[in-house]
Amino acid sequence: MIRMKPISVAHFVPVFLIAASVTGWAQFFSSYSTPIEFAGTRPPEGINWSSSLSLTETGLVTQPVNLAGVSWVFWIQSQPIAAGMSWRPPRSSQIHVDVTVPELDSGYLRAFFRYSSDRVHWSSWYDLRETPGTPATARGYQAYVSLPEAAHEKYSELKVEWWRTNPDWSSDEHEFCVWLATNHSGYFATEVPFIGYVQVRLEGGAVRLRLSGMMVGLSSSVSGLTSIPRGTRRASADEKWFFDLKKVAQ
Repeated sequence: MIRMKPISVAHFVPVFLIAASVTGWAQFFSSYSTPIEFAGTRPPEGINWSSSLSLTETGLVTQPVNLAGVSWVFWIQSQPIAAGMSWRPPRSSQIHVDVTVPELDSGYLRAFFRYSSDRVHWSSWYDLRETPGTPATARGYQAYVSLPEAAHEKYSELKVEWWRTNPDWSSDEHEFCVWLATNHSGYFATEVPFIGYVQVRLEGGAVRLRLSGMMVGLSSSVSGLTSIPRGTRRASADEKWFFDLKKVAQ
């Protein structure tokens, strides 16, 4: 679990405070829950699992074995899940994962997460701590990730350069990232300045496993202090984060 408190960016405060007198918003809170079902339905695109598991009407199950006591090693990896609004992604997030496991015979199940800004380049994997007191047929995991000031220092410097181009809305971070990918194409290969996406991975081993689904919850807050749009505000601004470096590069 990562716990690093961000340091405030003092030189941006005057710009946002002026905008705040117009918008009247100090903080935006968001909370998303993404269900992933394996029992009796087709799982979302982007879900992957190990060859030791098979998809059935009752969920993901381990392959049958003839030798008593033989354990299977397995893993399940979620699709990338958007972590915030497309105009301002968070730099910290509370992550909750609830897994429904009707069968876990003589085994264990661990959970991990990683994050990305551009859906292409990712952080390393970090541990999700198991929540005590969960039912026998379920597992709960949680973590809190908060990026330090150093993670978005260069990002903030380049944003000032973008502002000089007079964008329609200088608070629109999706549009800034499109500009960044075009004008500083190597930036995202070395920097992960915010949490645009989260991906969850389960790993374990058991004689018998049946996993019917899981729920991934992401909660975060961002500053609501913004500039005033020069033109029309982007219609998709309040959608979930959808910046994808691969699509920009095409």
